[in-house]
Amino acid sequence: MTRHQHLSIATTSTPDGVVLVLGGNLDVATADELEGAVRAHVREGAVILLDAGGLMTCDSTGLGAIVRAHRGAVAGGARIVVCDPRPYIADLLAMTGVERIIEVRLQ
Repeated sequence: MTRHQHLSIATTSTPDGVVLVLGGNLDVATADELEGAVRAHVREGAVILLDAGGLMTCDSTGLGAIVRAHRGAVAGGARIVVCDPRPYIADLLAMTGVERIIEVRLQ
């Protein structure tokens, strides 16, 4: 039996916005949590950093959540930056073209 690890989100305020430190799984079971956390911090001019270094997995629903969160942030005058994803998640962002619409900062 596989035990499902949930998504953890730790929040740190910055002068320009917020850092959301992600851990665990970003998937069909947790995508709404990410979108809600981003939505809570959208404001004009805000930079929302998604520290993805602690993500163990990210499926297609997780990628969709990042894109939807990005669209919501842009609509509210903010922007999202994905920071330090694990190599396989960075590859996934590149292969799907997400890195062409959302800034990805590697270590």
